[in-house]
Amino acid sequence: MKCNLKNNIIDFLNRHQINSNDKFVLAVSTGVDSMVLLHLFLQVTNNIVVAHMNHQKRTQSDVEEEFIIKYCAENNITCYTKKLANKNEVNFQSYAREERYQFFHEVCIKENAKWIVLAHHLDDLAETMIMKMMRSSSITSLAGIKEVMASKNSIIIRPLLKVRKSEILAYAKANNVKYFDDYTNDLDVYTRNQIRHNVIPALLSIYPDALEKLNCLSLELNEASLVISNIRDSYIQNSVTFDNCISFSYSTFKDLSEYLKQEVLFELLKKYSLSKANILELLKMIESSKQNIKNWFKSKFTFVKEYDKIMFYDYQIEKLDISFVIDSVGKYQINDNISINVIENSANMITNLNQLWYNIEELPITIRTRQDGDRIKVGKGYKKVKDLLIDEKVGIIKRDNVLLATDKNGEVLIVFGVKRSSLLNKINKNVIIELEEKNNG
Repeated sequence: MKCNLKNNIIDFLNRHQINSNDKFVLAVSTGVDSMVLLHLFLQVTNNIVVAHMNHQKRTQSDVEEEFIIKYCAENNITCYTKKLANKNEVNFQSYAREERYQFFHEVCIKENAKWIVLAHHLDDLAETMIMKMMRSSSITSLAGIKEVMASKNSIIIRPLLKVRKSEILAYAKANNVKYFDDYTNDLDVYTRNQIRHNVIPALLSIYPDALEKLNCLSLELNEASLVISNIRDSYIQNSVTFDNCISFSYSTFKDLSEYLKQEVLFELLKKYSLSKANILELLKMIESSKQNIKNWFKSKFTFVKEYDKIMFYDYQIEKLDISFVIDSVGKYQINDNISINVIENSANMITNLNQLWYNIEELPITIRTRQDGDRIKVGKGYKKVKDLLIDEKVGIIKRDNVLLATDKNGEVLIVFGVKRSSLLNKINKNVIIELEEKNNG
């Protein structure tokens, strides 16, 4: 048993062309998996650094930290430990995982190490795949845990991923490897534990080689996901822009297969950890017959559809509420992004729809956001501003935040950027009132 698992580590390093003289950061929890991993690596290389996260969730957590510090000192291993800050997180497991991986990356930087070594095994892979399957994840997610994957400044490797838990336990017993049991692994309050205690044993009772078959499926899914990822990434590179928002045109997106549409959205929005149900909900809005949609999606980001353009903003786009009186020449700062410049000018023509040519004697005027019922004179008649914006195909963001100028009597003189009132034809003009906006996406 000892020889087999040691050879497993050596074969893994050779297969992935990893030099055993490189520096390795081993994530050691003091559970049986990571302690066996540490025991095995000590037989293969002396270039080891240990990183241990104390989650402070159990009474024995401090004992485990003291144990690994002593163990490393006795074996001349550099050891880094960190206590996890106690936060009342709704999803503690997700929070703890993010903090752990950040800690491992920090240790890599300090030690100038390339490899983070984790003790995930074949049972972990099977549990993850079953969990992902039940959550209707993408092919990439369904493939489960990878043996090798890049992560920030480091590369994560899992040399025991093809090894069963039973083999690890047998190795620990045969080699007197000391480890600690985490009683929370026996609690069925977590989905993974329920799968571990109920689903996996039932599966193995029917198919004794089920874990190995799942491993083969994982490899095939990873190969398939590479092909899909290349197509997906090519679309993103050629058709998606990343300025102040993520944006693409529906005319290019609609030609993708339904599956690729989902994969593109999963990739573009992966930092929000969306479920497949979320992605399908977004697709429904994207493909809706409605030309303009704005949605603060799950309180995570703003989804915007403006005719052919699809956009995702990393913040909530709130509707402006502005009412500002202009009564003399000068510059008026309305907010951080909008200012009004009033300049004496007797020119006989202006072409910019953000400019209003007016008479200083007719001031004051009011600059404000649109209100229900607003109308503007067009030719001999009046038109609702709302209908004007629709006819001019003004997108929903500008439609919600478009500014008007009204005279003393409340008549709309201009919808900035869209239309001037025909009332201006009868006014002697000697001043330009200009809307200046910063381009904030």
